[in-house]
Amino acid sequence: MASKQIETVKVLYRSWTAAQAANPNMPLDEQRDMMEGWAQLTGEPGGVDYIETEAGGVPAMWIVPKGTAQDRVLLCVHGGGFVVASMYTHRKLFGHLARLMGVRALSLNYRRAPEHAHPAAVNDVVAAYQWLLEQGIKPEHIAIAGDSAGGALSITAQLLARERGLPLPAGAMLMSPWVDLEVSGESWVSNKSREVLFTPEMMHGLASMFLGPNGNPRDALANPLYADLAGLPPVYIQVGGDEGLLDDSRRLAERARNAGVDVRLEIFPEMQHVFQMCAGRAPEADVAVGNFAEWMRPRLGLGAASRSMPTRKSVLIIGFDPQYLDFSSPELAPLNLSAEKIMAGFTAENKRLRGLGYEPDGCLVDLGETAEAAVASRLRAKQYDCVIIGAGVRANPKYLLLFERLLNVVHELASKARIGFNTKPTDTVDAVQRWL
Repeated sequence: MASKQIETVKVLYRSWTAAQAANPNMPLDEQRDMMEGWAQLTGEPGGVDYIETEAGGVPAMWIVPKGTAQDRVLLCVHGGGFVVASMYTHRKLFGHLARLMGVRALSLNYRRAPEHAHPAAVNDVVAAYQWLLEQGIKPEHIAIAGDSAGGALSITAQLLARERGLPLPAGAMLMSPWVDLEVSGESWVSNKSREVLFTPEMMHGLASMFLGPNGNPRDALANPLYADLAGLPPVYIQVGGDEGLLDDSRRLAERARNAGVDVRLEIFPEMQHVFQMCAGRAPEADVAVGNFAEWMRPRLGLGAASRSMPTRKSVLIIGFDPQYLDFSSPELAPLNLSAEKIMAGFTAENKRLRGLGYEPDGCLVDLGETAEAAVASRLRAKQYDCVIIGAGVRANPKYLLLFERLLNVVHELASKARIGFNTKPTDTVDAVQRWL
């Protein structure tokens, strides 16, 4: 069952389609402004710097997690149907991926259609890739990542680079790639009732803008389903099971595999287009981005235990053990809580924290004197970067003295740790990211 957090993808996409239905002649600049709101889905990765630059004449942004390898680079290509979105909409998504991989990322603002038809975009991606090589970055230390239209460009840029005699990168990570400019996949029919953003008519319109009046939808540098993919480096494709574009991923994976390419295809049930944009907010997105990082790190020569990887920040989460709570009390009854709900939220937030690269531990305490000893034991056994004290421990006046005692234990035994508070279990990730 999909999480509540991932439902925000559907909410946003439906708001876009409703706005366009209400104003069928919405000017392109207004559409672009509206879709810059894509970024609202993504949580801030934390500990990442952003520096605008230029790469081979292409506007770009360095995404630099603290403490990461300087000689490995993730080249990032945003989606948006070749027409909308930017390096700003995808800043946080690529920040999460770069942080988990332990590398710098270079995100591109390639030229968009219809002002600049094909092959402007693929030329820009190759120009930036060649610029990285000229900076002394080895090709085997470069990975490419892209979503939707950017997923297609992540493949076609390699084809064009090969044509120009350039060495190819270590691998590519694609999110819901849009590669079929003829919009002929069977999933447009089978997923019609589940797809919430696109229609075939919309995709034909975007393809027309991208290709220009004389474009060919079977041009191999625009549509890699018609390309010779032999010799390309490994590719990992993720796609939502409810997408109209599902078959684009399936067909690309099949063609690449038949050409001898090392391919991994992962279909996420119930997910919509580029659901990874919910990184930092939804567990499904965090798992997906974490899977990408785990797959790519060894291909860049880093490995899980590489010293080039950022140190995983350790977090201790202190909360009441629900078995000691009276859910029928006047304080708790209106909240409609249960032990199962509390533990489910606790487990989900720990999973999200791990997906974001943190190392969480839980400390569930009783309401009596042993609570201090339990917290002290955890803090003596391990050094934590952050301690989160749950709302239940401090919100009720009945437990004020216990909260004071626990806070003093944390100050005494973890004086260098950041101390934060959540308002409910599902706010724990936000509380951690405020401090780390």
